[in-house]
Amino acid sequence: MLRLATYNVLNLFDPRNADERKITDAKIAFLGERIAESQADVVGLQEIGSEKLLDELVAWLQKHANYMHREVGTADHRGIRNAAISRLPFLSSRVLTSPALDFPRFIASDPHPYGTRLPLRRGVVHVEVDGGALGPIDMLVLHFKSARGVPLRNDSGDPIMPASSRDFGEAAMRALIWRAAEALFVRGAADALFAAGKKNVVVLGDFNDAFESTPVRMVRGGGAGVLHGTAEAIDAARRFTVLHNGDKKTIDHVLLSSSLRERLKSARILNAHLHDHDAGITDAPRPDSDHALTVVELE
Repeated sequence: MLRLATYNVLNLFDPRNADERKITDAKIAFLGERIAESQADVVGLQEIGSEKLLDELVAWLQKHANYMHREVGTADHRGIRNAAISRLPFLSSRVLTSPALDFPRFIASDPHPYGTRLPLRRGVVHVEVDGGALGPIDMLVLHFKSARGVPLRNDSGDPIMPASSRDFGEAAMRALIWRAAEALFVRGAADALFAAGKKNVVVLGDFNDAFESTPVRMVRGGGAGVLHGTAEAIDAARRFTVLHNGDKKTIDHVLLSSSLRERLKSARILNAHLHDHDAGITDAPRPDSDHALTVVELE
């Protein structure tokens, strides 16, 4: 039995004072309890702000399991990053980054439409683990751009606030384009693994989009390299990973290559402790997460 999980832990930042330290301690215990409940062998994490606090989380988990192997990705401008912690040894590990994401063109000779405007904001963590009887497993941990609109900026880089409905529409489209560009980058990374003869490929994380959305479909791909969803194995009433302002959605996904899809035993979303959060960005510490952990079992 092998268990793989993904968990957006929500702004795991260092506390700035004694009061925030108490909240952070409660948060580490909350996150640790969810990971311990999952019994996952490998966990892909998002919104790791502090490697020191990641160490504290791993230390808290020590009484349940020894997650002695880890890889931490590069951070975005807010200081959040992806990571992977594992009870299983890494056969290899690396962080995939790009200063500029490519985007589709209509004519092969067309210039890149966005130049360097679209960097990969958070490095994709790639770990290869020893899956025992399943064989080596390559896992990509991602965190895509949210659906929150990206404002137009002037030549100095200052945001120009939307003033009309069209402006808001353009901001939403910029967010979608960025998320789609990230999806193409990850799909390319998966294609490279298949081209290298890898068969056991897992792509998981916070996609910030629904399973049938264009970015997720781009990552899923098709043909011999298709990646399969796992949420259909979960009862529909429990199939949600976020609860924002009364709206239940599944935006965290675990995608499996065909060889692993055949070995899927079960999938769970640990959302019993998830409560309604507003969707606004704040760095104020919270003693929990606004995402639920998703775990799949392979045998």
